[in-house]
Amino acid sequence: MLYGILLIVLGALCVPGMIAKKSPQAMEKLKKIQPYQATIGFCAFLWGIWVVIMSIRALSWLSTGMGGVVLWVTLLACAVLTVAAGALLGWGIISKRLLAKASPEVKAKAEASFVKLVAAQPKVGILAILVGAWAVVARFIFSL
Repeated sequence: MLYGILLIVLGALCVPGMIAKKSPQAMEKLKKIQPYQATIGFCAFLWGIWVVIMSIRALSWLSTGMGGVVLWVTLLACAVLTVAAGALLGWGIISKRLLAKASPEVKAKAEASFVKLVAAQPKVGILAILVGAWAVVARFIFSL
């Protein structure tokens, strides 16, 4: 459930314009955490990588029945979207901290990937909100 809530927040930070149109009250709350957006994004990026690793380690869930399969797919989707949204929001810190000592080729590839990701930012944000909401609901429906 924690993954879902985090993903909803990350998705909302990715598409603040859409949130402002739908709910001015939610936008006011988002404005309070926007100064920390890069730090939140960087931490989410690292957390997402960890959750990808955890989902690989949790492959045994696939043998526990339909509920386990749904939860595993949801966990993997949350992890991938957390990495993507975290990279979008925390790119400044990622490029400064993680890519500082990288070779020029690695930096160029990372920059090219980031440009492609920025083009998909609204889709990532909306998908993050939807998958995050599903993750919260699925945890109650298919508890292990």
